[in-house]
Amino acid sequence: MVSWACQSGSWNVGNCVSTPGSTYAVPITFNVYAPGASGQTGTKIATQTHTFNIPFRPTSTPAQCSGDVTEWYSAVSGACQHGLATNVSFDFSSLNANLPSTIIYGISYNTSTNEYSPLGASSNRPVDSLNVALTTEPSNVSVGSDAHSGKIFLAQSAATGSSQIANCGGTLTAGLFQEYTVGCANGLGSVNNIPAVQINVAGGGGSPGLYPGGSTQNIEYAISNPGPNPAQIQSATVKVADNGTDIYNAAPATGLVVGCHTIWYQINHPILTLNVTVPAGGTTILNTAAQLSITGQTTSIQMLDSGTNQNVCESQPVGLIFTAN
Repeated sequence: MVSWACQSGSWNVGNCVSTPGSTYAVPITFNVYAPGASGQTGTKIATQTHTFNIPFRPTSTPAQCSGDVTEWYSAVSGACQHGLATNVSFDFSSLNANLPSTIIYGISYNTSTNEYSPLGASSNRPVDSLNVALTTEPSNVSVGSDAHSGKIFLAQSAATGSSQIANCGGTLTAGLFQEYTVGCANGLGSVNNIPAVQINVAGGGGSPGLYPGGSTQNIEYAISNPGPNPAQIQSATVKVADNGTDIYNAAPATGLVVGCHTIWYQINHPILTLNVTVPAGGTTILNTAAQLSITGQTTSIQMLDSGTNQNVCESQPVGLIFTAN
């Protein structure tokens, strides 16, 4: 975050004064979403709100900033600047949430006139001078990538955002967190600007990539023939291991996940016509490439969004049953 707020006065009129170490409290929310369709968010995977003590920016130092009364000199950077950067951290580890390969994240906090619950008109709230720090891509992206370079997700009110959105070729839906083009007329940032966020992900159990409304995940498997003679395989069938209502987290019938319903999982192309010969004592690998080569199709699984709470399935593997004929 970058604070341009002064303990007294204002940075832009040249009377900014702040006591070193002074802070102001701001509740900030960090949300993580699965990707949705057509520039929308999907299911909200995780959310946290914490109150942080944000430092006021230092007192202006025009003598060290070529007479500029709006800036202060930073001995750390060796340059004059308007705001003071500070890190805020969120720890989601206790949620044991499974993240898809692509996520959308959002940072929100209420100001006098913006966000989901504006605080009401005021002329001296420091939070009105608090900004989300930006960095540039691709030079400052060290791990992963921006799946939609040149785009950013924003939620703006009709009062404050209509002109910016219109100039960016978008249609404003007040309060909706949606995707817009950046670097266009009237700003919304440079085309290379993205929020300065570092995300650390720890590995875990569950079925990676499966979340309500998420994309399909290919199912890869192998067929082994322990017998003394070659075996002709006409087809292979894949189904979710279940008791008729809920899934098992291991096949064929181990670890019933009560409340995690079978109908929430969809197997695409569950039956593949193979017509392959598995040699005696051998194994035929049916990875994605092999399935496409043999049949022109791939078997995949997808978790459907039921529109209800599906948290009972979180971090749970999905047992699968394979049958070869």
